[in-house]
Amino acid sequence: MSYASLISKFVSSSGRTQRRREQLKSAMRQGWEKESVRLAERGVRSAIGGDWFACRLAEIRLDLGDHAYVRKLAEGEGSLLKTQDGQGLLARALIMAGEFEAAEALILQLILKVQSPEPLRLLRMLPASESLLDKACAAFQRSERTPYRKAIQASHLVEVAVAAGVPERGFELTSQSLRWLDGAKPERVTYSESDRTDELDKALLDFHQLMEGVGEFFLISGTLLGVMRENKLLSYDKDIDVGVLEPSVIGRLREAVGSSFAFSPDISTNIDGLKVKHRNGVVIDVFIHHVEGDVVWHGGPAHAWENSKWWSDDATRYGRTTYRGREFLIPSAWEVYLTENYGDWKSPQKRYNASLQAPNRRIRDATLAKLYSRQNFVKWHHRADFDMLIGVMSLYESEYGADDFLLGARRVMLGDAVAEAHPIAALDRRPRLAADT
Repeated sequence: MSYASLISKFVSSSGRTQRRREQLKSAMRQGWEKESVRLAERGVRSAIGGDWFACRLAEIRLDLGDHAYVRKLAEGEGSLLKTQDGQGLLARALIMAGEFEAAEALILQLILKVQSPEPLRLLRMLPASESLLDKACAAFQRSERTPYRKAIQASHLVEVAVAAGVPERGFELTSQSLRWLDGAKPERVTYSESDRTDELDKALLDFHQLMEGVGEFFLISGTLLGVMRENKLLSYDKDIDVGVLEPSVIGRLREAVGSSFAFSPDISTNIDGLKVKHRNGVVIDVFIHHVEGDVVWHGGPAHAWENSKWWSDDATRYGRTTYRGREFLIPSAWEVYLTENYGDWKSPQKRYNASLQAPNRRIRDATLAKLYSRQNFVKWHHRADFDMLIGVMSLYESEYGADDFLLGARRVMLGDAVAEAHPIAALDRRPRLAADT
């Protein structure tokens, strides 16, 4: 065979491999278990890119709860799990097997060597302790991340501090993040929100199927708003919100997610309920709704949202609506529910944050609420969304005062001129629509 023929064959094979990679990525993103396994196994047998497909097959097996498969690969002589990708899979397998010390050692090395936030996400899967936080902070500090990346990714360490019961360490980290940002060149200067309607629909419909036999759930918040007002999920929404009234549903859901390919538990634990994540990236917040007298509330450690009890007996708890060919439960007095959540819910308003602006919001833990407000500064600064940044700063001042952190954040994030004059317009908290929750 001539040299030109060899080159042509290699190029053709490389192109075919790339197409197969894209097919597998798409199948996994859709949550198609059998198709994903088939494509991964075929890719493993290919002459080019076999290791990448082998990692994806290990990921699939891990997502289906088979940690023994990954650990067996690690015991072999191959180099598959010696890559950063493979090391992350092995760390997950060790956590699933309860081998936390081995997983911790591996994750700390990844935090030190890998600049992406993935090792920090793995860290949050470990049992939290102040000792773990100390070691993670040391590795994070010594890593080659730029100061800007450290400032953005430190939010994961803040969550570890909260989970370990030492929120004061979280405040230290937010102050350190501000120092990292001071003079650092932003690594993302614009932010645009893409239309996620298809992904949101896919996640909600798959969740409906997952919940069959698990228990009753009902649509709430922005998800309810979109379905009832526009007959579609809000394209700019960040996630899906549903509620349950029976706490036992959460335990059964956790078991169902454990054997699901389409869903996995989300690393965040900041709600009273369970967060689950679809393979396409959409997070579904499943809130337990608590009934106390005539009040029904849901939320997390920092905030809660209160509604009037909208039913008189079990028979009147729910109404029903059909969306994309599926029947969903909704609060029987859903219009009252939306009014209490958003005020004028009939008038669309894209720019809204329920954690800050909802008229039925109350603070459960002032310390955590203040800490999460500080994290919001970094988030909106990173997204270059200065309207929201100014808004959260204004609300922070109204609730906690113009402390040194706020003054420093104004200078670093908005500039010296703003810090000196601080013409911060108040965030409008009048009861009105929250289209984006």
